[in-house]
Amino acid sequence: NVTDQEQDNVTDSEYEESTEKTFKRGRKSGMELPVYEPIENYKETHKGYATLPHKMQQSTISPLALFHLFFTDYYLQTIVNNTNNYEKLKRANSLKKGHVWTLLTLKELKIWIAIVIYMGIYKIHGIVDLWNSDEQRAIHNISQFISIYRFQQIKRFLHISNPYKPSLYWYSKIELLALQL
Repeated sequence: NVTDQEQDNVTDSEYEESTEKTFKRGRKSGMELPVYEPIENYKETHKGYATLPHKMQQSTISPLALFHLFFTDYYLQTIVNNTNNYEKLKRANSLKKGHVWTLLTLKELKIWIAIVIYMGIYKIHGIVDLWNSDEQRAIHNISQFISIYRFQQIKRFLHISNPYKPSLYWYSKIELLALQL
């Protein structure tokens, strides 16, 4: 038996040699490797098509205009209202008062969404890295738009559906946006 310490001392060539011996031993014992048939696609490849309004199918459309096509200010304002109501409901049910909540605004929600999109583009180790003031690490100065505490506070209370309306179905929490999309 090989101990853990002896395993750590095995060189790459010794490992390859040991693996080869095991493979040969398996073939000698009548063990065969499985043969797989290639998978053939019998269906025609899906052809995508644009379902955007005709004026938006131009190549010059801005990403922001495309975003506003799906997330109008009306729906974003509804999310703002529901988030503020959800925080009020949670605070009323909590014995701890914690930090003071400042009512969320439409502008703050847009900044929050922009940072979430930004986090999807620029990979980071931890969320706090975005607020790092070290010039070698920070790509953009996010702290000038929103504090990390406020970002996390919004993340905690973000609510798409009306918190006072009972959820009858599993999808009720996102139904407002699902119907829009």
